[in-house]
Amino acid sequence: MKKLTTILFVALSYLTFAQPTENQIRVVGKHSETIKATEIELVFTLQEVTTLTYSKEKQVIKTISEVLEEVQSFITKNNYSKEKLSFQSISDKTFGNNTRNYSLSLNNIEKGIELINNLKVNGVTAVQINYVFDKSERLAQEISSKALENAKAKAEFLASKSNKKIGKLLIIDDNTPNSSVTGGTSNYLSNNNKQPEQTITYSLYVTYELLDR
Repeated sequence: MKKLTTILFVALSYLTFAQPTENQIRVVGKHSETIKATEIELVFTLQEVTTLTYSKEKQVIKTISEVLEEVQSFITKNNYSKEKLSFQSISDKTFGNNTRNYSLSLNNIEKGIELINNLKVNGVTAVQINYVFDKSERLAQEISSKALENAKAKAEFLASKSNKKIGKLLIIDDNTPNSSVTGGTSNYLSNNNKQPEQTITYSLYVTYELLDR
């Protein structure tokens, strides 16, 4: 008797999952927005200055500490606290010289570019620019809401072409990794007077009930 009950349960389950889906419509809703960078991070590579003569032992002309003091003085003259310049990492020695990386984050991008253009400190061998984009949860919620609106409009349009209409929303499948916005390649404009931009996209798979008119 127990064996018969099991077989009956399997058969009923099969009928349940084998329901036809022609009364549903599944669409992809998408929304993209272009956002501007909100912050600029400057990573300064500081290296001790030494003699380049190979006929005698190399001598240190300026230490990293002295280079750092000059950079801090430059930042102070530009109305920023030297404490904003923070140690980041120690790099491999370049041509046998000691190297350190320090970072400075500013919410004024134009000011950051201006600092780079005016920086003239012997011992600063490179400045890496990193742009920060706001990808907060609030922004993700706004874009996902617009993606859902896009899905509904698309479903209504496609249904009308079949002389049908959509009913209640059945399933929302978030297709965006980690349930957040995803960004494309940053546009680091050669024109430094403009803020770098990044296009972000949110996508959803949405299933609606499909009804006769």
